[in-house]
Amino acid sequence: MKRNVSKVLSVLLIAALMLSFTAVASAETRMYATRAVNVRSGPSTSYYILGSLEQNEMVMATGRVYDGWYEIQWGSYGYAYVAGNYLSYSKYEPGYNPNYNCYPGNRGVTLKVCPDCGDTYYSTTALNVRRGPSTKYSIVGSLNRGQKCTVVGKSGNWYKLLTADGSDAYASAKYLKLYARQNGSPPSPPSPPSYPSGNYGTYYATTGLNVRQGPSTKYRVVYTLDRGEAVTFTGRGRLMERPQCVYETLYREQNLRFEQSLSGLTVEGALTPGDYRLAGNVSSQFISGLLFALPLLDGDSTLHLIPPVESRSYIDMTRAVQAAFGVHSRWLDETTLLLPGGQQYHPCDYNVEGDYSQAAFPAVLGAVCGGVTITGLAPDTLQGDAAILDILRRCGAVFTRTAEGISFEKAPLHGVDIDLADCPDLGPVLMVLGLLCEGTTVIRNAQRLRLKESDRIAAMEAELRACGGVLESEGGTITVHGCAEHLHAPEGILHGHNDHRVVMSLAVLSAAAGLPLTVDDAEAIQKSWPGFFADAAPLGVEVEDA
Repeated sequence: MKRNVSKVLSVLLIAALMLSFTAVASAETRMYATRAVNVRSGPSTSYYILGSLEQNEMVMATGRVYDGWYEIQWGSYGYAYVAGNYLSYSKYEPGYNPNYNCYPGNRGVTLKVCPDCGDTYYSTTALNVRRGPSTKYSIVGSLNRGQKCTVVGKSGNWYKLLTADGSDAYASAKYLKLYARQNGSPPSPPSPPSYPSGNYGTYYATTGLNVRQGPSTKYRVVYTLDRGEAVTFTGRGRLMERPQCVYETLYREQNLRFEQSLSGLTVEGALTPGDYRLAGNVSSQFISGLLFALPLLDGDSTLHLIPPVESRSYIDMTRAVQAAFGVHSRWLDETTLLLPGGQQYHPCDYNVEGDYSQAAFPAVLGAVCGGVTITGLAPDTLQGDAAILDILRRCGAVFTRTAEGISFEKAPLHGVDIDLADCPDLGPVLMVLGLLCEGTTVIRNAQRLRLKESDRIAAMEAELRACGGVLESEGGTITVHGCAEHLHAPEGILHGHNDHRVVMSLAVLSAAAGLPLTVDDAEAIQKSWPGFFADAAPLGVEVEDA
C-alpha cells in the first residue's frame, strides 16, 4: 500500500506580538493565496501563527512589505503577515468585480463594497447574512472575519447590505464595525486587542484564566481571560460542516449567541446551571461536552437524555475519567444524569487503558490472516468498542486471551448481523471484514457514520467498490456481500477522505486481501494513531511514500 501525503497543517496559537516597521509601499491591494499558508503576528516564521489562508482565499494587502513578508488586514486584530512568495496579484476570487471591490460570501448572495453607495463596514467575526433583519430569516450567505461590505440601511439591530443583484441581505449590527465613511478617507485600522480573534468558533472562559505562550504552565503568562470573555478557535475541512443543532437549540434556550456557517461556528456567552434536554441517539460528544462543563458552574444541573440513549458506554467512560480527576456525576434513572455544581478538576496520575476502537484494525487483520497478538486491552472495560471481540467471535474468528494479550489464528469467517449503536467507530473496518467473510453481513444503526470526519458510509462504499466490493446501504443499514475471491486492485488512486478510520481500514483491506493500493490523505492517521503504518508493518502492511 502506498500513501500520498499532501495536506498542509496549521496551528492556532492564542497569544501574539505585534511588530512596527516602516512602510515601503502604500497602496492597498487585493491578493490571493497561491496555496494554504500560515498567517503570522510578525514578518518571519519566528512569530506566532494567528490562523491560515486556504488556497485562492482573498486578502487585502496594505502595501507594506518587510523582508518579503506582506502585511495584510486581519479582521479585528488589525494587521497580520504572510510570506510574499505565497501571495499573488493575478487571480481574483470568483465573483470579484474590480469596479466595485466585490467579494462573494461563502455561499449564495454576493456582497459588494461600493464607496459611492454607502458606508463601508467590516465583520469582526464569521457572520451569517440573512434574508431579513432577524434570525428567523433564512441564511443567504456569510461574511468572513475582516471581510468588507457596504451598509445601505438599518432595521432595528440589523444592517441592510449592498448585494450584486439587489436582493435583500441583512447582518447583525453588533458584529459589523465602521471601516470608512462615504466620500471620506478611511480611518486608521482598529487597534488590535491583546489576543487575536479567529474566524471559526468562539468559546468562553468559565473562570479567570491565564493564557500562556505555550501548552503548559511552564510557559509565561501573556494574557488573562475574564469569565465569559470570548475566545476563538479555528477548524477546517469536514469539521465546520458537521451539524451542531443540538448545541444550537440549547444555546438559544439560554439566549446565548450561536451561529454556524460554512466559514465557522461562533458561540458567545456563559452557560448557567439548570435542566438540559437533548437527544440520546446523537453523537455522545455533545453529551460529553456538557459533562465536562456543567459541573464547573455554580449550581447543580440535570441532563435529560431523550430515548433511545445510544453510546451509553462512551458516556460512562467519560464519567469514570472525570471521577478520577475529582468531578462526579450520577444517574438518577436510565435517562437522567445529575451533575452537582461547584466542582473542580484536580491533577492525578492516570493510566490510560488500551483502545479497543484502534485494536479493531489489527484484530480484523488477525481474524482473517492469523498470526496477530494484541496487548494492553483490559478485559474489564467500559469501552463499547470492546464489542469487536464478540463480533469477530460470532463471525467464526479463533482467538485466545492470555496474560500476554489476545492472539488470533487464521480461520474461515462468515457474515453476521451487527448492531453499531454503541460502537459506531468500528463501522469502516467492519465493512472491510464483511467483504472477507462468506455470506452476507448486515450492519445496523450506522447512521451516525454519515456525520463523522467524512460520510463514512459513502466513503467506504466508494473505495471498496473500486476494489470490486459488493455492498449497498439504505439510511443507517449497510449490507455487505462476501466477495473475497473477486476483489482486485483499483485502476486508480483510492481516496482517504481525510478520515483516519477510512485510511486505516483500507490498509487492513490491502494487507488482508493482498491488494496493492495507493491511498491519498494517508496523513489523516495523525489524528488518532500517528505510528499506525510503522506498527502495522510486522503484520504485513507494507508502506511506500508516493
